[in-house]
Amino acid sequence: MVLVLCILFLELISCTEDPKIRFQNWNQEGDTHFKRQEYKAALTAWKNALEIRPEAPDIYKKMGQAYLRTASPSEAANAFYHELRIHPDDWEVWLELAKLQLASLDIAGAETSWDQVQKGTLKPDAHIFHGNLMLVKNDLDRAETDYQQALSMSPGHQQALIRLAICLLAQGKTAQAAQTYETLLAQEPDSREILLEMGNYWKLRNDPENAEACLLRAVNSDLKNLGMQKILAEFYFGTAQYQKARNVLKAILTQTPKNRFIKKFMVEVLLSLNQTREANGILEALSERQNDLELYLLKGKYCLLVQEPANAVSHFLSAVRMDSKLPVVHYFLAIAYLYKGQPHLAKQSLIQALTLDPKFSDADLALADIYYKEGASDLSLEHVHGIQEREPENFRAHLIAGNAFLVREQYDQAANSFRAVQCLHPELVSSAYYLGVTAELSEQHETALRLYRELLEKAPDLADANTRYARLLIRSGQIGAARQFFQEAVARNPQNGYLQNSLGEVYLRSGETDKARAAFEQAISLDPGLVSAYLELADIHEQRQVPDAQIAVLESCVRNMPHFLGAYLRLAPLYAQKGDLEKAVTLLETAAIKDPDDPRVSNNLAWLYLEQEGKADKALSLALSAYERLPDDPATADTLGWAYYKNNSFTRAIWVLTDAASRTPDHPLIHFHLGMAFHADGNSAEAKVNLRRAIELKLKSPQLKQAKKLLGQMG
Repeated sequence: MVLVLCILFLELISCTEDPKIRFQNWNQEGDTHFKRQEYKAALTAWKNALEIRPEAPDIYKKMGQAYLRTASPSEAANAFYHELRIHPDDWEVWLELAKLQLASLDIAGAETSWDQVQKGTLKPDAHIFHGNLMLVKNDLDRAETDYQQALSMSPGHQQALIRLAICLLAQGKTAQAAQTYETLLAQEPDSREILLEMGNYWKLRNDPENAEACLLRAVNSDLKNLGMQKILAEFYFGTAQYQKARNVLKAILTQTPKNRFIKKFMVEVLLSLNQTREANGILEALSERQNDLELYLLKGKYCLLVQEPANAVSHFLSAVRMDSKLPVVHYFLAIAYLYKGQPHLAKQSLIQALTLDPKFSDADLALADIYYKEGASDLSLEHVHGIQEREPENFRAHLIAGNAFLVREQYDQAANSFRAVQCLHPELVSSAYYLGVTAELSEQHETALRLYRELLEKAPDLADANTRYARLLIRSGQIGAARQFFQEAVARNPQNGYLQNSLGEVYLRSGETDKARAAFEQAISLDPGLVSAYLELADIHEQRQVPDAQIAVLESCVRNMPHFLGAYLRLAPLYAQKGDLEKAVTLLETAAIKDPDDPRVSNNLAWLYLEQEGKADKALSLALSAYERLPDDPATADTLGWAYYKNNSFTRAIWVLTDAASRTPDHPLIHFHLGMAFHADGNSAEAKVNLRRAIELKLKSPQLKQAKKLLGQMG
């Protein structure tokens, strides 16, 4: 009995232990776990301490550091915010938060936090952070000043030395950068933070082996630090070593399987490896949480990769709605618009991205690319020159400049730009290809043929180079040489669909249609994604007047390439001509689901609806959508005008059809529609003029029969 009472007494003492003591015990236990690199256990202990004292000072600060070591930056940021709510004047925490924001490229957030940091006494670490901020903003002079300021306050400061070396390297001051780096090495640095920065230095010097060695040393110094492993994965990802990145992330996820940040990073890596099925599985598991900006961006990238540009636009628009001040979301939206064939909308998004960040080089490049393709070479070169001033080593800028010079027929300047690309990026095949194009366009055919031939010997899968080489040989009267080259190439690489396609081109141009057909069929069997082979086969069957064979080819294209709308647009009229209007409508309705914003699909589907009873209102809606996107296209204007006619809006029909007729004065069907609209509106004189003009232009039946009958009635 006495023993039982003693036990009960001891338990009572334990239960009524002073909360202050229990708090201290949990706090100390957390500190012990942290020193032992047991970060999860440390977090658990500190959470227990917070249950006793929710507003305890410094606990959240320590938890933020632990979260960083478990590769959980969002949780770290939340912990720092909690600490700042309790101690808004804790400048060290503001600095830690600013670093996190800068790492996630939240420039506005980092600048806001920096404003708070400046209220305290600036130490070397603060100057280093501001230098990093200026470096990200591409203000290299101010960054260098900040790093020098840190060194003046603390000579030999290792972090300042390595950041200064990186900054000097970014400015092209290679010798000064190397000297600064040697000063650092003399101190024999071994902290993980400095080793990480040393890895960045070697990465900037295009020395991935030394970079990897430094990063591995940093990781091995703290194997339980998942944040370090995340940085290693980021290095592998940034240097296109995607499989290594995947392996590192997989190892992290075995320890933190619910880590959303790492899961999202894994999706990014899997998309780069084109492992879309596995990526989609993770995306679906992550989708349980709404309003996740990164998730919208990843879903958009996934949709682009699986050729669903309409869905990609939807996801990127959701991202824009969440944060319209983030330049990168406007950039990705622009890329999706380009995939959809909507360069006008893409330009708007790119201009918005550049308004938010005038030094956003990828957006500048994309806009320059659009301008040169539109023939606006002056605007293209204006953007390119801005990039070249900031980043003279940017090979993509030289590549676009070369293309802009091609548009302007300034072939010497174009060739110089493409040679600059070769110097900057010798492995890139596109520079060799465009040098061949430049020679071809400047009538240096022998040089062009030699350049194409040399290129194809190294890279036989280049479809455009194959096609240009074949066509140039034919234009030069060397059909025999073209046939021999591609026959020999096919013999060496019989499983290469591109070569079979090029051989088909040669046979077709030399009049050997049967051989061409066989080559195109073989090309498709080897590579079902060769659009040009389907289209060439469809053309052959059309010329031979074998519509069933033409339909079969295009049906195969739709099956194998369900997102290539061109096949739907060619196939639907063939169904309609055979009298299977329902099948044509169903086909275009499927295309409209895949891309509801494509004006060609909307226009053609509206036309088919106008041929069906009771669908005039649906036709008008689609025709308006198409006309808004292609207002200068006579075909969309004709469809809209006829839709107005079918909906008894004759005045509007006349207005739109008159505009279409002015753009295409020799189109019989437009004049027929205009004549019908004038007649319905009570203007017999104009009706007669347009109906007679339609007949003169060889209007076909059944409209021809209808026009003659109406003219007879009007007298």
